[in-house]
Amino acid sequence: MIARLDTGFWNPGFFGSGVTRMNLEATCDKLEEARFFLRYLDEAQNRPQSQTQTLFRYYLSAFVGAAYSVEQYLQTEVVRAMRQQARTQGKKLSEQQAGKPYKKLFAEWFTALSQEKQAIWDSLMNNRGSEIHVERAKTVTKEKAISAGPISRPLRPERNPAYAAHYVMQLQVAASYPEMADMIKELGLPSGTGIWTYIQEHHLEIAGVLYATVKACGDYVALFDSLIRHFEKSAP
Repeated sequence: MIARLDTGFWNPGFFGSGVTRMNLEATCDKLEEARFFLRYLDEAQNRPQSQTQTLFRYYLSAFVGAAYSVEQYLQTEVVRAMRQQARTQGKKLSEQQAGKPYKKLFAEWFTALSQEKQAIWDSLMNNRGSEIHVERAKTVTKEKAISAGPISRPLRPERNPAYAAHYVMQLQVAASYPEMADMIKELGLPSGTGIWTYIQEHHLEIAGVLYATVKACGDYVALFDSLIRHFEKSAP
């Protein structure tokens, strides 16, 4: 059924009758900017501990700012498309009127999310406001083991007998101490890890639960991907 909106014109599927495509190029570019800072955020966390704190705070601030802009750009481009549609029908549509279909589609998308995803969205949106106006986002750090490399294998053992002997010794140690394999498993490290180190992994408190910050930010980016697809599906 074609719904009649209170904007004063018939609007099949919100974006029919004059809007041939939804141009979200600027929105997608902003999302790529958020992904850029997410990559650096991840890299900063995996650096030696003495170098991580300041870099991580700076990249987190840049990420939440860029991600917040994605939704702002999306709204601007959708409203522009709505007003363009109105002009093709000889109508005039204010930004406020054109914003109503946007808000309706956004609400459809948001209410379909799980409570966990809604909490991640709300938390990171609110963190942006705090970053700009009040204080930096607060994170809690926990020590985490990460692999620093597998048990090394000699490429040409015949040319380096000492290195080959060291490799055999590594295998013998691993076989002789099964508790070492248990420890690797307990630390969540990949099987075959020969060396590991520790980093301070940052966490955000979201709805009373601690989430790994980089993971939560990655989920946030995935939500923006989903939101953009939701609007693109609404265009013919």
